[in-house]
Amino acid sequence: MIAALGVGAFFLFRDNDSGEAAPEVTEADVTVPEVTIPEVTIPDLTIPDLTVPDLTIPDFTLPDFTLPSDSTAPGEIPPPTQEPDGLGDDSELDALAQDCYDGDMQACDDLYEEAPAGSEYRTFGDTCAGRQPALTQRFCINTFPS
Repeated sequence: MIAALGVGAFFLFRDNDSGEAAPEVTEADVTVPEVTIPEVTIPDLTIPDLTVPDLTIPDFTLPDFTLPSDSTAPGEIPPPTQEPDGLGDDSELDALAQDCYDGDMQACDDLYEEAPAGSEYRTFGDTCAGRQPALTQRFCINTFPS
């Protein structure tokens, strides 16, 4: 209220352009307009409830990753299906072929590695005396471990 009186007095007492002093003004001469302050409503600033989702990992079972075995159990060597006759005329390779036929799987692999490519000896060693198909690319000691 005092500030309004001061502003009013300033305008009343200032010099006008004519050079004459402004007339003296009393407090009764000054009217201050009534100021009303509008009602202000503060919006609701509450924080909403936050729900944290369930982040637990569900139980799961791993599938069986073991490879099926197409070989027999260790120590079990199936009987041969091919005879070691008529494979060729090399006595060392004939001895390996006979040992392979008799169940020595290392002899079968040795026969395969030492025989000439494309020979009957090599095929005989490759099949472990007929115990596995040809061209499996598996050594007999791995297919039929003892």
